[in-house]
Amino acid sequence: MTPVLPVHVCGLIGCMALGWGCATEKAAPRPHTVTSNGPSDPLTLRTRVDHLVFVDKENACDCTKKRVDAAWNAVHAVWGADRSSPERVHADTQAERLEALRQKRPALALPAIYLLDAHGEVVTLLQGEVSEDELRQAIR
Repeated sequence: MTPVLPVHVCGLIGCMALGWGCATEKAAPRPHTVTSNGPSDPLTLRTRVDHLVFVDKENACDCTKKRVDAAWNAVHAVWGADRSSPERVHADTQAERLEALRQKRPALALPAIYLLDAHGEVVTLLQGEVSEDELRQAIR
């Protein structure tokens, strides 16, 4: 039996071999990743997510800016008015504000959306291209 690589690994290998990505930035290892420390049960995550930190670049290339704008629009469409305002941090000009989050869970791609509990612990980290549906599921 021939081993089969997951689709995201094949895509990553293909992108690396072809050299896709911005000339000014390293290509993201995957266009979208979701990681979680806690249980994946949506009901548990909904009760735990209290705060959102949106990480982007103030001086981004066009392809990163496009991903950032789409994800920021998804945040505004999904993050309810009954929650605290999302915090937006620029990784290239406000790195010191991210240091605590980076120590807990480093992001590999931008934009990065940290979903935190009431104690500031990372519940979920979304990276790269994020749709409204993906964000909605992570917040639930």
